[in-house]
Amino acid sequence: MVRNFLLFLLFSAYSCAHAAGKGEALVFSVNCKNAYRQFVSLRFKEGEKWLEAERKANPNNAMVAFLENFPDVIRCFVTEENKVFESVKNNKEDRLSRLEATDSKSPYHNLALAETHLMWAMGRIKYEEYVTAALELNRAYRLLMENQKKFPGFALNKKSLGLLHFMIGTIPDSYKYITNILGIRGTVKQGLSELKSFYALTQSDPEYAIYRTEAMLYLGMVLINYTPYDADALEIMKDIEKETSVNPLMLYIYGSIGLKSGHSDEVISLFLKNRFGSDYFPFPYLYLQLGEAKLNRQDDDALVWLNKYLTSFKGKNYIKAANQRISWYYLLKGDEAKARFYFKEINGIGEIIVDEDKQALKNYHDNTMPHPGLLKARLLYDGGYYKRAFAVLASLDPKTFGSMQFQIEYLYRMGKVLHKTGNEKQAITDLEKTFVLGEKQPYYYASAAAIQLGMIYEVKGDKQLALSYYRKALQTTKHDFRNSLDQKAKAG
Repeated sequence: MVRNFLLFLLFSAYSCAHAAGKGEALVFSVNCKNAYRQFVSLRFKEGEKWLEAERKANPNNAMVAFLENFPDVIRCFVTEENKVFESVKNNKEDRLSRLEATDSKSPYHNLALAETHLMWAMGRIKYEEYVTAALELNRAYRLLMENQKKFPGFALNKKSLGLLHFMIGTIPDSYKYITNILGIRGTVKQGLSELKSFYALTQSDPEYAIYRTEAMLYLGMVLINYTPYDADALEIMKDIEKETSVNPLMLYIYGSIGLKSGHSDEVISLFLKNRFGSDYFPFPYLYLQLGEAKLNRQDDDALVWLNKYLTSFKGKNYIKAANQRISWYYLLKGDEAKARFYFKEINGIGEIIVDEDKQALKNYHDNTMPHPGLLKARLLYDGGYYKRAFAVLASLDPKTFGSMQFQIEYLYRMGKVLHKTGNEKQAITDLEKTFVLGEKQPYYYASAAAIQLGMIYEVKGDKQLALSYYRKALQTTKHDFRNSLDQKAKAG
Protein backbone atom coordinates (compact mmCIF):
# COMPACT_ATOMS: atom_id res chain seq x y z
CA MET A 1 0.00 0.00 0.00
CA VAL A 2 2.82 2.40 0.85
CA ARG A 3 4.49 1.50 -2.44
CA ASN A 4 1.28 2.27 -4.35
CA PHE A 5 0.84 5.73 -2.83
CA LEU A 6 4.47 6.64 -3.35
CA LEU A 7 3.87 5.79 -6.99
CA PHE A 8 0.73 7.92 -7.04
CA LEU A 9 2.48 10.99 -5.70
CA LEU A 10 5.38 10.40 -8.03
CA PHE A 11 3.01 10.48 -10.98
CA SER A 12 1.28 13.60 -9.74
CA ALA A 13 4.24 15.49 -11.15
CA TYR A 14 3.17 14.92 -14.74
CA SER A 15 0.52 17.61 -14.90
CA CYS A 16 2.29 20.93 -15.49
CA ALA A 17 1.70 22.08 -19.03
CA HIS A 18 0.68 24.64 -21.60
CA ALA A 19 1.99 27.77 -19.84
CA ALA A 20 4.39 30.41 -21.10
CA GLY A 21 6.04 33.05 -18.94
CA LYS A 22 8.64 35.80 -19.05
CA GLY A 23 12.29 34.81 -19.44
CA GLU A 24 12.00 31.13 -18.64
CA ALA A 25 8.85 29.54 -20.10
CA LEU A 26 6.69 26.52 -19.27
CA VAL A 27 5.65 25.16 -22.64
CA PHE A 28 4.41 21.60 -23.13
CA SER A 29 5.75 21.42 -26.67
CA VAL A 30 5.55 18.42 -29.00
CA ASN A 31 9.07 17.41 -27.94
CA CYS A 32 8.11 17.65 -24.25
CA LYS A 33 4.92 15.66 -24.75
CA ASN A 34 6.87 12.92 -26.49
CA ALA A 35 9.47 12.92 -23.72
CA TYR A 36 6.69 12.69 -21.12
CA ARG A 37 5.11 9.70 -22.86
CA GLN A 38 8.45 7.89 -23.00
CA PHE A 39 9.36 8.64 -19.38
CA VAL A 40 5.98 7.51 -18.08
CA SER A 41 6.50 4.25 -20.00
CA LEU A 42 10.00 3.77 -18.49
CA ARG A 43 11.70 4.31 -21.87
CA PHE A 44 14.21 6.76 -20.47
CA LYS A 45 16.70 6.77 -23.35
CA GLU A 46 13.98 7.62 -25.86
CA GLY A 47 12.60 10.30 -23.57
CA GLU A 48 16.01 11.91 -23.22
CA LYS A 49 16.32 12.14 -27.02
CA TRP A 50 13.15 14.23 -27.16
CA LEU A 51 14.34 16.45 -24.29
CA GLU A 52 17.64 17.04 -26.04
CA ALA A 53 15.74 18.11 -29.15
CA GLU A 54 13.77 20.58 -27.05
CA ARG A 55 16.91 21.97 -25.40
CA LYS A 56 18.28 22.81 -28.82
CA ALA A 57 15.03 24.18 -30.24
CA ASN A 58 13.88 26.15 -27.14
CA PRO A 59 16.73 26.67 -24.63
CA ASN A 60 14.52 28.83 -22.36
CA ASN A 61 11.78 26.26 -21.92
CA ALA A 62 11.77 25.39 -18.19
CA MET A 63 9.48 22.46 -18.94
CA VAL A 64 12.70 20.61 -19.78
CA ALA A 65 13.95 21.11 -16.22
CA PHE A 66 10.61 19.91 -14.90
CA LEU A 67 10.67 16.78 -17.04
CA GLU A 68 14.29 16.02 -16.10
CA ASN A 69 13.05 15.13 -12.63
CA PHE A 70 11.00 12.21 -13.91
CA PRO A 71 13.66 9.63 -14.82
CA ASP A 72 15.66 10.62 -11.73
CA VAL A 73 12.84 10.06 -9.27
CA ILE A 74 11.39 7.03 -11.06
CA ARG A 75 14.81 5.35 -10.99
CA CYS A 76 15.04 6.05 -7.25
CA PHE A 77 11.57 4.66 -6.73
CA VAL A 78 11.97 1.52 -8.82
CA THR A 79 15.52 0.54 -7.81
CA GLU A 80 15.37 1.50 -4.11
CA GLU A 81 19.18 1.75 -4.22
CA ASN A 82 20.86 4.37 -2.03
CA LYS A 83 23.62 5.02 -4.55
CA VAL A 84 21.03 5.94 -7.20
CA PHE A 85 19.27 8.36 -4.86
CA GLU A 86 22.51 9.99 -3.70
CA SER A 87 23.64 10.49 -7.29
CA VAL A 88 20.57 12.55 -8.30
CA LYS A 89 18.99 14.16 -5.25
CA ASN A 90 21.03 17.35 -5.52
CA ASN A 91 19.61 18.06 -8.98
CA LYS A 92 16.36 19.38 -7.51
CA GLU A 93 17.48 22.89 -6.50
CA ASP A 94 18.78 23.91 -9.93
CA ARG A 95 15.55 22.77 -11.53
CA LEU A 96 13.46 24.66 -8.96
CA SER A 97 15.46 27.80 -9.75
CA ARG A 98 14.46 27.57 -13.39
CA LEU A 99 10.82 27.01 -12.47
CA GLU A 100 10.88 29.96 -10.06
CA ALA A 101 11.89 32.16 -13.01
CA THR A 102 8.69 31.41 -14.95
CA ASP A 103 5.65 33.70 -14.99
CA SER A 104 4.18 33.78 -11.47
CA LYS A 105 0.86 35.01 -12.88
CA SER A 106 0.33 31.69 -14.63
CA PRO A 107 -1.53 28.89 -12.77
CA TYR A 108 1.14 26.50 -13.99
CA HIS A 109 3.89 28.35 -12.10
CA ASN A 110 2.80 27.25 -8.61
CA LEU A 111 1.67 23.89 -9.93
CA ALA A 112 5.11 23.11 -11.37
CA LEU A 113 6.83 24.12 -8.13
CA ALA A 114 4.35 22.18 -5.98
CA GLU A 115 4.61 18.98 -7.96
CA THR A 116 8.40 19.16 -8.06
CA HIS A 117 8.34 19.28 -4.26
CA LEU A 118 5.90 16.36 -4.25
CA MET A 119 8.11 14.24 -6.46
CA TRP A 120 11.19 14.72 -4.36
CA ALA A 121 9.31 14.36 -1.10
CA MET A 122 8.26 10.91 -2.19
CA GLY A 123 11.82 10.10 -3.11
CA ARG A 124 12.98 11.19 0.32
CA ILE A 125 10.29 9.15 2.08
CA LYS A 126 11.46 6.10 0.17
CA TYR A 127 14.97 6.75 1.49
CA GLU A 128 13.81 7.71 4.99
CA GLU A 129 14.69 11.43 4.86
CA TYR A 130 11.44 12.17 6.66
CA VAL A 131 12.08 15.68 7.98
CA THR A 132 13.03 17.09 4.58
CA ALA A 133 10.14 15.20 2.98
CA ALA A 134 7.67 16.71 5.46
CA LEU A 135 8.92 20.20 4.67
CA GLU A 136 8.60 19.57 0.94
CA LEU A 137 5.08 18.18 1.28
CA ASN A 138 4.15 21.24 3.32
CA ARG A 139 5.53 23.53 0.60
CA ALA A 140 3.60 21.63 -2.03
CA TYR A 141 0.36 21.91 -0.04
CA ARG A 142 0.81 25.66 0.49
CA LEU A 143 1.55 26.28 -3.18
CA LEU A 144 -1.49 24.29 -4.28
CA MET A 145 -3.79 26.02 -1.79
CA GLU A 146 -2.52 29.41 -2.96
CA ASN A 147 -3.09 28.34 -6.55
CA GLN A 148 -6.62 27.24 -5.74
CA LYS A 149 -7.36 30.62 -4.20
CA LYS A 150 -5.92 32.53 -7.16
CA PHE A 151 -7.28 30.22 -9.88
CA PRO A 152 -10.37 28.42 -8.48
CA GLY A 153 -11.42 27.20 -11.93
CA PHE A 154 -8.06 25.60 -12.74
CA ALA A 155 -8.85 21.90 -13.11
CA LEU A 156 -5.36 20.58 -12.39
CA ASN A 157 -5.58 22.01 -8.87
CA LYS A 158 -8.38 19.54 -8.26
CA LYS A 159 -6.27 16.58 -9.33
CA SER A 160 -3.25 17.43 -7.19
CA LEU A 161 -5.20 18.65 -4.15
CA GLY A 162 -7.56 15.69 -4.43
CA LEU A 163 -4.65 13.32 -4.05
CA LEU A 164 -3.19 15.25 -1.11
CA HIS A 165 -6.58 15.64 0.62
CA PHE A 166 -7.18 11.90 0.33
CA MET A 167 -3.72 11.05 1.65
CA ILE A 168 -4.08 13.42 4.59
CA GLY A 169 -7.47 11.90 5.40
CA THR A 170 -6.02 8.38 5.68
CA ILE A 171 -3.05 9.23 7.91
CA PRO A 172 -3.25 7.10 11.08
CA ASP A 173 -4.09 8.91 14.32
CA SER A 174 -0.60 8.21 15.68
CA TYR A 175 0.82 10.53 12.99
CA LYS A 176 -1.92 13.17 12.97
CA TYR A 177 0.11 15.48 15.19
CA ILE A 178 2.41 16.12 12.21
CA THR A 179 -0.40 17.39 9.99
CA ASN A 180 -1.79 19.41 12.90
CA ILE A 181 1.57 21.10 13.46
CA LEU A 182 1.89 21.85 9.74
CA GLY A 183 -1.73 23.03 9.53
CA ILE A 184 -2.61 20.86 6.52
CA ARG A 185 -6.15 19.53 6.25
CA GLY A 186 -7.97 16.99 4.14
CA THR A 187 -10.55 14.19 4.24
CA VAL A 188 -11.08 10.95 2.35
CA LYS A 189 -14.48 12.08 1.07
CA GLN A 190 -13.10 15.39 -0.18
CA GLY A 191 -10.11 13.83 -1.92
CA LEU A 192 -12.07 10.99 -3.51
CA SER A 193 -14.66 13.42 -4.86
CA GLU A 194 -11.96 15.61 -6.41
CA LEU A 195 -10.18 12.63 -7.98
CA LYS A 196 -13.40 11.23 -9.45
CA SER A 197 -14.25 14.64 -10.86
CA PHE A 198 -10.85 15.00 -12.47
CA TYR A 199 -10.98 11.49 -13.94
CA ALA A 200 -14.36 12.29 -15.51
CA LEU A 201 -12.85 15.47 -16.97
CA THR A 202 -10.05 13.52 -18.66
CA GLN A 203 -12.69 11.41 -20.38
CA SER A 204 -14.93 14.27 -21.53
CA ASP A 205 -12.55 17.13 -22.35
CA PRO A 206 -9.86 16.62 -25.06
CA GLU A 207 -7.66 19.27 -23.43
CA TYR A 208 -7.21 17.02 -20.38
CA ALA A 209 -7.10 13.67 -22.16
CA ILE A 210 -3.31 13.54 -21.80
CA TYR A 211 -3.75 13.17 -18.02
CA ARG A 212 -6.14 10.22 -18.25
CA THR A 213 -3.44 7.65 -17.52
CA GLU A 214 -2.43 9.52 -14.39
CA ALA A 215 -6.06 9.80 -13.26
CA MET A 216 -6.57 6.05 -13.80
CA LEU A 217 -3.54 5.28 -11.64
CA TYR A 218 -4.74 7.36 -8.71
CA LEU A 219 -8.39 6.49 -8.73
CA GLY A 220 -7.96 2.78 -9.39
CA MET A 221 -5.72 2.20 -6.39
CA VAL A 222 -7.69 4.54 -4.14
CA LEU A 223 -10.93 2.70 -4.87
CA ILE A 224 -9.52 -0.80 -4.46
CA ASN A 225 -7.56 -0.01 -1.28
CA TYR A 226 -9.94 2.18 0.65
CA THR A 227 -13.57 1.69 -0.33
CA PRO A 228 -15.92 -1.30 -0.36
CA TYR A 229 -17.08 -0.65 -3.91
CA ASP A 230 -14.97 -2.83 -6.20
CA ALA A 231 -17.07 -2.08 -9.29
CA ASP A 232 -15.54 1.35 -9.95
CA ALA A 233 -12.00 0.05 -9.55
CA LEU A 234 -12.66 -2.92 -11.80
CA GLU A 235 -14.11 -0.59 -14.43
CA ILE A 236 -10.90 1.45 -14.33
CA MET A 237 -8.96 -1.82 -14.48
CA LYS A 238 -10.49 -2.35 -17.94
CA ASP A 239 -9.20 1.06 -19.03
CA ILE A 240 -5.76 0.33 -17.61
CA GLU A 241 -5.60 -2.98 -19.47
CA LYS A 242 -5.60 -1.11 -22.78
CA GLU A 243 -2.31 0.57 -21.90
CA THR A 244 -0.40 -2.32 -20.33
CA SER A 245 1.27 -3.41 -23.57
CA VAL A 246 3.25 -0.16 -23.79
CA ASN A 247 3.63 0.79 -20.15
CA PRO A 248 5.18 -1.38 -17.40
CA LEU A 249 3.86 0.95 -14.68
CA MET A 250 0.33 0.50 -15.95
CA LEU A 251 0.90 -3.26 -15.87
CA TYR A 252 2.06 -2.86 -12.28
CA ILE A 253 -1.11 -0.97 -11.33
CA TYR A 254 -3.23 -3.56 -13.15
CA GLY A 255 -1.44 -6.27 -11.16
CA SER A 256 -1.94 -4.42 -7.88
CA ILE A 257 -5.67 -4.04 -8.46
CA GLY A 258 -6.02 -7.58 -9.77
CA LEU A 259 -4.18 -9.15 -6.85
CA LYS A 260 -6.22 -7.17 -4.32
CA SER A 261 -9.55 -7.99 -5.95
CA GLY A 262 -9.22 -11.73 -6.61
CA HIS A 263 -8.34 -11.68 -10.32
CA SER A 264 -5.21 -13.80 -10.44
CA ASP A 265 -6.22 -15.48 -13.71
CA GLU A 266 -6.44 -12.12 -15.46
CA VAL A 267 -3.16 -10.93 -13.95
CA ILE A 268 -1.31 -14.06 -15.08
CA SER A 269 -2.73 -13.89 -18.59
CA LEU A 270 -1.87 -10.23 -19.10
CA PHE A 271 1.58 -10.43 -17.49
CA LEU A 272 2.63 -13.36 -19.68
CA LYS A 273 1.33 -11.61 -22.79
CA ASN A 274 3.05 -8.29 -22.12
CA ARG A 275 6.83 -8.55 -21.71
CA PHE A 276 9.19 -5.60 -22.00
CA GLY A 277 12.57 -5.52 -23.74
CA SER A 278 15.89 -3.81 -23.05
CA ASP A 279 14.62 -0.40 -24.21
CA TYR A 280 12.55 -0.24 -20.99
CA PHE A 281 14.04 0.46 -17.58
CA PRO A 282 13.92 -2.81 -15.56
CA PHE A 283 11.01 -3.13 -13.13
CA PRO A 284 11.60 -6.37 -11.13
CA TYR A 285 8.51 -5.94 -8.97
CA LEU A 286 6.47 -7.27 -11.90
CA TYR A 287 8.14 -10.65 -11.35
CA LEU A 288 6.98 -10.68 -7.73
CA GLN A 289 3.42 -9.83 -8.75
CA LEU A 290 3.35 -12.63 -11.30
CA GLY A 291 4.86 -15.04 -8.75
CA GLU A 292 2.19 -14.10 -6.22
CA ALA A 293 -0.62 -14.57 -8.74
CA LYS A 294 0.73 -17.99 -9.70
CA LEU A 295 1.15 -19.00 -6.06
CA ASN A 296 -2.48 -18.04 -5.45
CA ARG A 297 -3.49 -20.37 -8.29
CA GLN A 298 -1.09 -23.05 -6.98
CA ASP A 299 0.89 -23.13 -10.27
CA ASP A 300 4.09 -25.18 -10.22
CA ASP A 301 6.13 -22.40 -11.84
CA ALA A 302 5.28 -19.77 -9.22
CA LEU A 303 8.75 -20.47 -7.83
CA VAL A 304 10.41 -19.34 -11.08
CA TRP A 305 9.01 -15.82 -10.82
CA LEU A 306 9.54 -15.43 -7.08
CA ASN A 307 13.19 -16.40 -7.51
CA LYS A 308 13.54 -14.07 -10.49
CA TYR A 309 12.45 -11.17 -8.28
CA LEU A 310 15.06 -12.04 -5.64
CA THR A 311 17.89 -12.40 -8.16
CA SER A 312 17.09 -9.26 -10.18
CA PHE A 313 16.08 -6.77 -7.45
CA LYS A 314 18.80 -4.99 -5.45
CA GLY A 315 16.55 -2.74 -3.38
CA LYS A 316 15.09 -2.85 0.12
CA ASN A 317 11.49 -3.99 0.16
CA TYR A 318 9.56 -7.25 -0.25
CA ILE A 319 12.74 -9.35 0.04
CA LYS A 320 11.61 -11.00 3.26
CA ALA A 321 8.08 -11.34 1.88
CA ALA A 322 9.39 -13.05 -1.25
CA ASN A 323 11.40 -15.55 0.82
CA GLN A 324 8.30 -16.17 2.92
CA ARG A 325 6.28 -16.94 -0.22
CA ILE A 326 8.94 -19.35 -1.45
CA SER A 327 8.75 -21.05 1.95
CA TRP A 328 4.97 -21.26 1.49
CA TYR A 329 5.44 -22.77 -1.97
CA TYR A 330 7.46 -25.64 -0.55
CA LEU A 331 5.14 -26.05 2.45
CA LEU A 332 2.20 -26.56 0.07
CA LYS A 333 4.31 -29.06 -1.87
CA GLY A 334 4.95 -31.01 1.35
CA ASP A 335 8.71 -30.33 1.28
CA GLU A 336 9.19 -29.23 4.89
CA ALA A 337 13.00 -29.15 4.70
CA LYS A 338 13.04 -26.55 1.90
CA ALA A 339 10.15 -24.70 3.50
CA ARG A 340 12.22 -24.38 6.69
CA PHE A 341 15.31 -23.30 4.71
CA TYR A 342 13.53 -20.37 3.08
CA PHE A 343 11.73 -19.62 6.33
CA LYS A 344 15.17 -18.98 7.87
CA GLU A 345 16.10 -16.77 4.89
CA ILE A 346 13.45 -14.30 6.10
CA ASN A 347 15.95 -13.26 8.76
CA GLY A 348 18.54 -12.41 6.10
CA ILE A 349 18.76 -9.37 3.82
CA GLY A 350 15.93 -6.92 3.27
CA GLU A 351 14.43 -4.04 5.25
CA ILE A 352 11.37 -4.02 7.51
CA ILE A 353 9.58 -0.94 6.21
CA VAL A 354 6.48 -2.35 4.48
CA ASP A 355 3.84 -4.38 6.33
CA GLU A 356 4.48 -7.57 4.34
CA ASP A 357 8.14 -7.65 5.39
CA LYS A 358 7.27 -6.81 9.00
CA GLN A 359 4.76 -9.65 9.12
CA ALA A 360 7.24 -12.09 7.57
CA LEU A 361 9.91 -11.19 10.14
CA LYS A 362 7.44 -11.43 13.01
CA ASN A 363 6.48 -14.93 11.85
CA TYR A 364 10.17 -15.80 11.82
CA HIS A 365 10.80 -14.48 15.33
CA ASP A 366 7.66 -16.24 16.58
CA ASN A 367 8.87 -19.37 14.79
CA THR A 368 5.37 -19.57 13.31
CA MET A 369 4.95 -21.62 10.17
CA PRO A 370 1.44 -21.39 8.69
CA HIS A 371 -1.05 -24.21 8.89
CA PRO A 372 -0.84 -25.76 5.38
CA GLY A 373 -4.61 -26.04 4.99
CA LEU A 374 -5.30 -22.48 6.13
CA LEU A 375 -2.48 -21.21 3.93
CA LYS A 376 -3.88 -22.98 0.90
CA ALA A 377 -7.35 -21.54 1.55
CA ARG A 378 -5.91 -18.06 2.07
CA LEU A 379 -4.02 -18.10 -1.24
CA LEU A 380 -6.97 -19.50 -3.17
CA TYR A 381 -9.20 -16.79 -1.69
CA ASP A 382 -6.67 -14.09 -2.58
CA GLY A 383 -6.64 -15.39 -6.14
CA GLY A 384 -10.42 -15.28 -6.48
CA TYR A 385 -10.91 -19.06 -6.34
CA TYR A 386 -13.62 -18.89 -3.70
CA LYS A 387 -15.28 -22.27 -4.19
CA ARG A 388 -11.92 -24.03 -4.07
CA ALA A 389 -11.04 -22.09 -0.90
CA PHE A 390 -14.35 -23.08 0.73
CA ALA A 391 -13.74 -26.74 -0.12
CA VAL A 392 -10.35 -26.61 1.59
CA LEU A 393 -11.74 -24.92 4.71
CA ALA A 394 -14.71 -27.31 4.86
CA SER A 395 -12.27 -30.23 4.96
CA LEU A 396 -10.52 -28.88 8.07
CA ASP A 397 -11.50 -29.44 11.70
CA PRO A 398 -10.55 -26.36 13.74
CA LYS A 399 -10.81 -28.39 16.96
CA THR A 400 -7.61 -30.18 15.93
CA PHE A 401 -5.58 -26.99 15.50
CA GLY A 402 -4.55 -26.54 19.13
CA SER A 403 -3.19 -23.06 18.45
CA MET A 404 -5.52 -20.15 19.30
CA GLN A 405 -4.02 -18.22 16.37
CA PHE A 406 -5.08 -20.90 13.88
CA GLN A 407 -8.58 -21.11 15.38
CA ILE A 408 -9.08 -17.34 14.99
CA GLU A 409 -7.61 -17.44 11.50
CA TYR A 410 -9.98 -20.25 10.52
CA LEU A 411 -13.03 -18.19 11.53
CA TYR A 412 -11.68 -15.14 9.71
CA ARG A 413 -10.97 -16.98 6.46
CA MET A 414 -14.26 -18.88 6.57
CA GLY A 415 -16.14 -15.62 7.13
CA LYS A 416 -14.51 -13.99 4.12
CA VAL A 417 -15.07 -17.01 1.88
CA LEU A 418 -18.73 -17.31 2.94
CA HIS A 419 -19.27 -13.66 2.11
CA LYS A 420 -17.85 -14.14 -1.39
CA THR A 421 -19.89 -17.30 -1.98
CA GLY A 422 -23.19 -15.68 -1.03
CA ASN A 423 -23.76 -16.82 2.57
CA GLU A 424 -23.71 -13.35 4.12
CA LYS A 425 -25.55 -14.25 7.33
CA GLN A 426 -23.07 -16.94 8.36
CA ALA A 427 -20.19 -14.77 7.13
CA ILE A 428 -21.21 -12.01 9.55
CA THR A 429 -21.45 -14.54 12.39
CA ASP A 430 -17.95 -15.90 11.75
CA LEU A 431 -16.41 -12.44 11.35
CA GLU A 432 -18.05 -11.28 14.59
CA LYS A 433 -16.61 -14.34 16.37
CA THR A 434 -13.22 -13.51 14.87
CA PHE A 435 -13.35 -10.05 16.36
CA VAL A 436 -14.46 -11.22 19.83
CA LEU A 437 -11.79 -13.93 20.04
CA GLY A 438 -9.01 -11.89 18.46
CA GLU A 439 -9.58 -8.36 19.80
CA LYS A 440 -6.94 -8.70 22.53
CA GLN A 441 -4.63 -11.03 20.61
CA PRO A 442 -1.49 -9.79 18.78
CA TYR A 443 -2.81 -10.83 15.34
CA TYR A 444 -4.35 -8.74 12.58
CA TYR A 445 -7.44 -10.94 12.11
CA ALA A 446 -9.73 -9.03 14.50
CA SER A 447 -8.94 -5.66 12.93
CA ALA A 448 -9.33 -7.05 9.41
CA ALA A 449 -12.61 -8.78 10.36
CA ALA A 450 -13.99 -5.51 11.80
CA ILE A 451 -13.13 -3.69 8.56
CA GLN A 452 -14.78 -6.44 6.54
CA LEU A 453 -17.91 -6.12 8.69
CA GLY A 454 -17.81 -2.35 8.27
CA MET A 455 -17.72 -2.75 4.51
CA ILE A 456 -20.56 -5.29 4.54
CA TYR A 457 -22.80 -2.99 6.58
CA GLU A 458 -21.81 0.07 4.53
CA VAL A 459 -22.93 -1.67 1.35
CA LYS A 460 -26.13 -2.76 3.11
CA GLY A 461 -26.79 0.90 3.99
CA ASP A 462 -26.44 0.50 7.77
CA LYS A 463 -24.05 3.38 8.32
CA GLN A 464 -24.17 3.29 12.13
CA LEU A 465 -23.09 -0.35 12.33
CA ALA A 466 -20.49 0.27 9.64
CA LEU A 467 -19.04 3.17 11.64
CA SER A 468 -19.10 1.07 14.78
CA TYR A 469 -16.97 -1.66 13.20
CA TYR A 470 -14.56 0.77 11.55
CA ARG A 471 -13.98 2.30 14.98
CA LYS A 472 -13.55 -1.13 16.57
CA ALA A 473 -10.87 -1.90 14.01
CA LEU A 474 -8.89 1.08 15.29
CA GLN A 475 -9.11 -0.14 18.89
CA THR A 476 -7.68 -3.64 18.56
CA THR A 477 -4.38 -4.76 20.05
CA LYS A 478 -1.25 -3.65 18.19
CA HIS A 479 -0.28 -5.89 15.27
CA ASP A 480 2.05 -5.85 12.26
CA PHE A 481 -0.49 -4.49 9.78
CA ARG A 482 -1.51 -1.64 12.08
CA ASN A 483 -0.69 1.24 9.71
CA SER A 484 -2.31 -0.18 6.58
CA LEU A 485 -5.42 -1.50 8.36
CA ASP A 486 -5.80 1.73 10.33
CA GLN A 487 -5.75 3.61 7.02
CA LYS A 488 -8.52 1.39 5.69
CA ALA A 489 -10.57 1.78 8.85
CA LYS A 490 -10.15 5.57 8.84
CA ALA A 491 -11.10 5.73 5.17
CA GLY A 492 -14.22 3.69 6.00
